[in-house]
Amino acid sequence: MTKNLGTRRYFYIKSEDLNGLSDSDFVAFTIHKENFKVSVSFLRKRFAQSRDWNENGVHKQASSIPQWLYEANLVEDFVELEGPSISAVRAAQIWDILVEVAKAKATLTYGEIAARLGCHHRPLRYPLCYIQDKILEMRLPALNALAVNTKGLPGEGFIIGEVGKLEEIFEEVYAFNWDRIENPFSYVTESTQLEQAFVGIKKKLNPPKYYYSLIKTRGSHQMLFKNLLFDLYGGRCAFCGMTFHEALEAAHIIPWSECSLEDRIDPRNGLLLCANHHRLFDSGWFTLDDEHNIIYSDPQETKDLYTDTDRALSTKIHRSKILRPKEKDFWPSAKALEYHRKKHVK
Repeated sequence: MTKNLGTRRYFYIKSEDLNGLSDSDFVAFTIHKENFKVSVSFLRKRFAQSRDWNENGVHKQASSIPQWLYEANLVEDFVELEGPSISAVRAAQIWDILVEVAKAKATLTYGEIAARLGCHHRPLRYPLCYIQDKILEMRLPALNALAVNTKGLPGEGFIIGEVGKLEEIFEEVYAFNWDRIENPFSYVTESTQLEQAFVGIKKKLNPPKYYYSLIKTRGSHQMLFKNLLFDLYGGRCAFCGMTFHEALEAAHIIPWSECSLEDRIDPRNGLLLCANHHRLFDSGWFTLDDEHNIIYSDPQETKDLYTDTDRALSTKIHRSKILRPKEKDFWPSAKALEYHRKKHVK
């Protein structure tokens, strides 16, 4: 999903379970998969000197941490995803702010940028370094020069051009057509939205239609759909139980091109299937009844000659029940199954 970012497993624990923390605090445990050593970051401890907590327990300086970290409000639950660092998220936000400032032919102080992000100004040097590295890589005008201190000068980390030629640097930035350059950190925003949608759908915080509108690309919609089905079906083919992840696919019951926008990412319109059963399901060899029993279209083997392998994949599983998610709310919907049967059962 993103480059140079590790997999993080977040555990959400209500703070009343932990000594020394108030009810409005949350704790994120980051688990390193190799050795499962736990490092703990207390949000209260991180911002201990400030009282800027709202009634929802969200600190103003923590606004760039994915919102679902606060919204989940779960006890001993987790989701494992790849996600961006806070500095990368802020780099995406600051890039858009600086492009806006460049169009206005102006500058912003670190304090002004921090106020727009809802954070303290000191950590801004990290996302600004991300931006500077990207500018050097893409050979663009020094957009980061528009972030200045109270004296109107870039900070000590600014290395693009000479401070003595700052006016020339500003003019070059102002004259550049920034509309033709996509935010190079846009992948971070999309990744954060995917995390929010994953948890929101799984925990039924909002209907899938709400999260569909947050995500802009078809590829990301499909990635979300696949992640949800992998999680809900425990990484097993619903028909045969295969667990080779490379062979597992997210199958739409009502096809992508024929279903509503909401159904495109709704796990109730999906099945996790191995590649073989996915193709056979889409072509109508298989369907399901309302009790989620597998219905094979040729149980008497009259349409062709069958090998033992063919039988294992088809007639042997006829009338058997699929492997379903633990939660009934995520079982295949009757609406989707009826659509599939009407399309394929003659």
